[in-house]
Amino acid sequence: MLNSLIAWWQRRQAFRELSHVNRREDERILFDNSNLFEQATNAMARGDLVEVSKCWTSIRERHPRLVMSNHDSLSIMLSLQLYDEAEQVMKKGLKEHPRDPHYREGLAQISQRRGNFAASNRQWTKIRRSYPSRFPAYLFGAQALKELGRLADAERLTSLAISRFPDGQECTACWIEHARVAEAAQKWNLALERWSHVDFECCHVSGAIGAARALKKLGQPTEAKERLLSRTYRYGNEHEFKIALTEMLDDR
Repeated sequence: MLNSLIAWWQRRQAFRELSHVNRREDERILFDNSNLFEQATNAMARGDLVEVSKCWTSIRERHPRLVMSNHDSLSIMLSLQLYDEAEQVMKKGLKEHPRDPHYREGLAQISQRRGNFAASNRQWTKIRRSYPSRFPAYLFGAQALKELGRLADAERLTSLAISRFPDGQECTACWIEHARVAEAAQKWNLALERWSHVDFECCHVSGAIGAARALKKLGQPTEAKERLLSRTYRYGNEHEFKIALTEMLDDR
């Protein structure tokens, strides 16, 4: 009996030491400024999908345990349209970590990327009921409703999101979607009002571009050009602003 207890204790200690080593290795990878996840994220920001694919291949080969545990994996797989692989990873993660909403949100995002908006809407609705403080369930949920043509429901959800997330980048994202819902309903005066809020209150470049677009739809092309030109001092270095301004000035 004593020998078996000693053997059990030794196995347990060995397991703990191995787990500790694994955790330390994960931490070393995650917090190294040159880690593959950071490289992949930077490549996504540049639109360099070839580099993203190379990084993802290396991650799977060298650090397979991190594929599920690192939440950046989802955005990488979605950018590469690896929907089947992403679904497998999210289902495995949900099975092992049923209380972590990330995996439920991942499955909902996969449905949305596949164009199955009815399924994603059902998933986002369940997530909001179970995790009412999870921001993605409101933002992506509103997008799903908009794609389904349920604009009144999308309007209500974006309004609710703005009241629940009144600060920071989350608030900005809510207002952007709020404006897009107005655009989808072709309510251009309302869209102009909301894009102006995004521009002047949230200080986001999409607000200036959206406001100019709304002015053009309202039959005010000169005012649309003037609006963009007046915001050059703030957004002039933004790539998407440069494109919008060039297109607007070329539109005779």
